[in-house]
Amino acid sequence: MAKENLVDSFYTLGLDTVGDKIGYKKIPHLQKAAPPTQEKVKDEITDTNNRQEEFAIVNFKKNGDIEFEVVYDPKDPTHLKLDQMFKDNSYGYFEYWLVEAKQGKTFDAQLMSWDEVTETKTQKLRKKGTLIISNVTPITTSKTQP
Repeated sequence: MAKENLVDSFYTLGLDTVGDKIGYKKIPHLQKAAPPTQEKVKDEITDTNNRQEEFAIVNFKKNGDIEFEVVYDPKDPTHLKLDQMFKDNSYGYFEYWLVEAKQGKTFDAQLMSWDEVTETKTQKLRKKGTLIISNVTPITTSKTQP
């Protein structure tokens, strides 16, 4: 197997601060964020005389949640947008981009949790959040600006 085709797992998470889904701003100081996930659902279709279960995949997907963490900057527009989303339960529009693979996903999300992290005095203030996602769409071109 050729190793030269493998790519690194660098990624960015962009947030549309305007709300038009045309451009996204990279969320600065992002420490971690899981990629958006989807899972197909199954339907049990076992006949009444079968002695084992039988399933079929349904053309329906369940979206996963995204947990993420940032070093918080109270003056950054993306961090302020996250604050506002949590305050008023509004939706945000995001882009998760795999930098070297040149692929990613856009999605809509609400912020389920947005908590300060003050575990140690040797770190800047961090915030952890959980995004509840919907409308996941694969993309091959990034619209996230630095």
